[in-house]
Amino acid sequence: MEHLCNDESGVGISHQEKKVKMHLLVPHIDEVKDSLGETAIQALSLVFDNSNGMPPSTPSARFRADHPELMDRLDRLAGEGLFLKRDNGHTSYRVSGFALPLIGSPHAAQLLECMSTAYEYLKIYYKEHLREPLSVRELIKFSGSNSELAQEVLCYMYDVDGWSAGSSHAFPTDSDSTVIINEQVLTYSSFGNLLARVYEWNYVNPKHKTTATSNLFAQTSGGQSHGFLNGTNASNYPEWYEELDDKKKALLNEIDFSLHNDLSALPMMGLRALLESVMVERVGDSGGFEVKLKRFEENGYVTPLHADVIRKVLDAGHASMHRTYFPSVGDLDTCVDVVKHLLHGVYVLHPKVQGLAANTPPRQKSQ
Repeated sequence: MEHLCNDESGVGISHQEKKVKMHLLVPHIDEVKDSLGETAIQALSLVFDNSNGMPPSTPSARFRADHPELMDRLDRLAGEGLFLKRDNGHTSYRVSGFALPLIGSPHAAQLLECMSTAYEYLKIYYKEHLREPLSVRELIKFSGSNSELAQEVLCYMYDVDGWSAGSSHAFPTDSDSTVIINEQVLTYSSFGNLLARVYEWNYVNPKHKTTATSNLFAQTSGGQSHGFLNGTNASNYPEWYEELDDKKKALLNEIDFSLHNDLSALPMMGLRALLESVMVERVGDSGGFEVKLKRFEENGYVTPLHADVIRKVLDAGHASMHRTYFPSVGDLDTCVDVVKHLLHGVYVLHPKVQGLAANTPPRQKSQ
């Protein structure tokens, strides 16, 4: 079995050839990068380049001070939590294993090659030992003399579900810690496919769904303006629509389609999901609805009065989800108006007001 990591890996191979190889290892890289945008990729690359330690990370306050132009994008990435993570104390940033294929640096490419080699070893180990714990020390044996690089690889691998079925405390930073291999390693042919399935769930499928739902709406609605969006032409959509990611657009289009077909419980559930998605994007995914809403308020996205309005919409969504509640047309329209107002505030007014504050000259202190 070849070493897990090898410092000589890729010697004599150009950076462009490494990028091509990375695209072969991990499908859907270009689709995800297009969905995230250049600013997000820049932010992830800078965090990665400035990270050190185990697990690799960088102090968040210092990083934000050095890159104020990226603050909003960092908040959104950290809120979603897929590509950028915070420690429990919110004192540091680190990119996750899912971000490495998007970064494309030589070191990121080296880590991905190590992951692919490690994954092949995990499949062999599971066939021979099944659920017998595998120690980090045993894994490091396949790294040659580069144990630090091997542990870095395992830190990034551990972000990705599907190969681990549990681990002991301090895995993988403690060389005596252990991990139990998941039988799913026999199902997915490569580590790149584990990454790609998450890209599909979160970016590729929503993108296709957005287009498909829009086309279906255009074919069946007759252009009536009775739903969430005005008409079938994207040029008529509200200003905030283009600020949404593909997942929210896909969900919003399904809500809109169900409204145009006179459904009530399903769009109500969709509004509940959309509200949670916006809050998670801005304040993170820890805690229940009430905790997220409180943090949403504390971070200035809504006033206490508006938070109470949103709480009532969430309650109606909970009722449709758990108690088979079918809201009236009037109540459903009210909920739609509340969510529209929130989207306009978060994605249009909030950024503009921040710019207004920055452009307003400060009041002179009296002598």
